[in-house]
Amino acid sequence: TPHVTSPMPPRLHPLWLLAAGYWLWMIWACAGEWTNSEDYNYGWFVPPLALYFLWKRFEGTPRTESAPGHGAAGRVIAWTVIVLSLLLVLPLEIIRQTPIHWRPNLWAVGFLAVGNTLAVAWLTGGRARGKLFLIPALFMLVGIPWPTFVESAVAYPLMPVVTQWAVGLLHLLGHPATAAGTTITLPNCTVGVEEACSGLRSLQTALMVGLAAGELTRIGAWGRVGLLVVAFVMAVAGNQVRVLM
Repeated sequence: TPHVTSPMPPRLHPLWLLAAGYWLWMIWACAGEWTNSEDYNYGWFVPPLALYFLWKRFEGTPRTESAPGHGAAGRVIAWTVIVLSLLLVLPLEIIRQTPIHWRPNLWAVGFLAVGNTLAVAWLTGGRARGKLFLIPALFMLVGIPWPTFVESAVAYPLMPVVTQWAVGLLHLLGHPATAAGTTITLPNCTVGVEEACSGLRSLQTALMVGLAAGELTRIGAWGRVGLLVVAFVMAVAGNQVRVLM
């Protein structure tokens, strides 16, 4: 009888080195923002949390080896993602090395990492393995800095709202104040509510905390939505108190 070589277990498959390489690339690309931008200092906590979530999911899964994904269509899609990703690596890295810091490029790297992780999971362990990696992989995207136009679209509408709420609270506390745009005029000084006081930083951190709490508790979809709402409300309230003080 001919000698038949048994397939390598999915957890040891060489394709996982490729997927891991994309994540290391994404972390390296975001490291500057995580270190130098106060808005994204929380990014350093995202990879350890994602690995912890993945470990807990494997821990709660029966110790039976998943079969590779069946179906020609699924395998073709998975290999297409892997091949196209390899073709995009050089252009994206060239763009990343330019003096123009373009945040959508970071998101492209992140989506390549997610796509390759799910593709390799399908090829080595089928649908069941893909489900194990889905949430931890998507959670990693929380650490990628938002594109500047998205930040502006969120921060600038928040600034006049924060200003009006601060003036209203000052009136309740018996302090005379008037608002003009994002400027608060007090009897002895004028205070400007800048972009850093818009609450954007709090909202970004609340997004990470809400998603992490949902995964830690492993509650249902609506429960996770509820946790996100609570996290956002606490972030807005905490920022408003900070501005008021």
